[in-house]
Amino acid sequence: MVCLWLGQWKVIYMNKVKEKSPILITGGSRGIGRGIAIELAKRGADVIITYNTNKNGADKTCKAVQEYGAECCIYRMDISDEDNVKKCMNEIHEEYGKVYGIINNAGAYMRTSIEDLTTEKWKRTMDINLNGPYYVTMNGLDMIKDGGTLIYLGSMIAKIGRTHGIDYSSAKAGLTGFARSMMHSLSHRKIRVNIIAPGYVYTDILGMPTGDALKKRENEVPLGRVAYPEDIGKLAAFLVLDDTYINGEVININGGLMLD
Repeated sequence: MVCLWLGQWKVIYMNKVKEKSPILITGGSRGIGRGIAIELAKRGADVIITYNTNKNGADKTCKAVQEYGAECCIYRMDISDEDNVKKCMNEIHEEYGKVYGIINNAGAYMRTSIEDLTTEKWKRTMDINLNGPYYVTMNGLDMIKDGGTLIYLGSMIAKIGRTHGIDYSSAKAGLTGFARSMMHSLSHRKIRVNIIAPGYVYTDILGMPTGDALKKRENEVPLGRVAYPEDIGKLAAFLVLDDTYINGEVININGGLMLD
């Protein structure tokens, strides 16, 4: 008979996590990306994060990750620039070899109405929110371990639309189709592919509301509060580290705001 205390089980679990290789998170300098990195670190995973302009934020994320005993490395990547993505992904591949998973988190919400929508704004939104994940994925396929995972950050408004976010909701809807197609395309390698679709999350994208504006958002949600980055991080960590049977799903995480 083998008897293990809870602490010993934790060590065994952490060792298994370490065997999985690091996990790459795009857009890890703040918000959901930082929340995901921290939750992965809490469960013993090492992370690689990318940022575009917010180096100070990326440093803060790495410091938070290291406080949990995990390793963190930072790379600058502009996901809207295919050449830059290719160069950065090659550098990561040369340094680390295989990664266990890629979490396509980086994105931008322009709050564009139909009156303000221009072809230039449309293309910019697509470059960041749809083309970017495509560039990262296609330049990272050889890096992902067989049996690893891909996650894409979608959005609730990909399903319901938005008067101020026509381009964003369209890009996120396209991302869902791309992710599910990747799931089929990578099935022979047993790589799990899923989409996390948040509702209201207290980040820069939501505008960091306070007072009555925040209360209004909270009153719309059956749980009575908006999500925080760590809420999304816990779901991402579960999907990445637990070798689940979940594959090809759009997983809503919105406190009951939208049921579908």
